[in-house]
Amino acid sequence: AGECIPRPDNPLLIVIGFLTAIVAMCYAAWWMNKHKLNVGVLSIGIDYFQVLAIFARSKVTWPPGIKEFLRLLSFFNLNIDIAAPECMVPDLDFRFKWFAQQSMPLAAMVIFG
Repeated sequence: AGECIPRPDNPLLIVIGFLTAIVAMCYAAWWMNKHKLNVGVLSIGIDYFQVLAIFARSKVTWPPGIKEFLRLLSFFNLNIDIAAPECMVPDLDFRFKWFAQQSMPLAAMVIFG
């Protein structure tokens, strides 16, 4: 299991906020596609934030403010760790977490496709 990093008292709110943000982003993508807007700049921005989120996972001793900022950017990686599943289920199996992460694109296709 991963490391339990203390989160807010109700981690379910993070999951709900995460799912709400995904729905909002899907709606925004649909709206931009409908109005034929160029999403190239948006794509570059998301790629940039994904790279920054990867830095957060490195074993560097970041200052607390930067570490929190980088943790928030892990949202762009659709990172299940942002909801701290190890804190909700202490004996969470790595294989289950891996399977959940790998099935996210398929679940998104089923829900939004």
